[in-house]
Amino acid sequence: MQKGFECMKSEKNKLEMTIPDFEPRHIFECGQCFRWNREADGSYTGVAHGKVLNVLKDGEKIVFDNIEEGDFEAVWENYFDLKRNYSEIEKQL
Repeated sequence: MQKGFECMKSEKNKLEMTIPDFEPRHIFECGQCFRWNREADGSYTGVAHGKVLNVLKDGEKIVFDNIEEGDFEAVWENYFDLKRNYSEIEKQL
């Protein structure tokens, strides 16, 4: 898992995390991610693997909303490739 990746707060169907180099705007508007829509509040809602998720960057934290217990590890961690250290890749470029 990449350095600095941590869960800050977990509530029913909501997870707040700090994830270095996770920029929703870059992820969802790059043309590589499909079925994600920007909401009026700046968050993004999308569907993957039969799951609907809303993602919001709020300062330094990333808020995943409509997430069930266990879905982060089972679905979203791999979907967003969060085990890869993108900071190291950027340094090499």
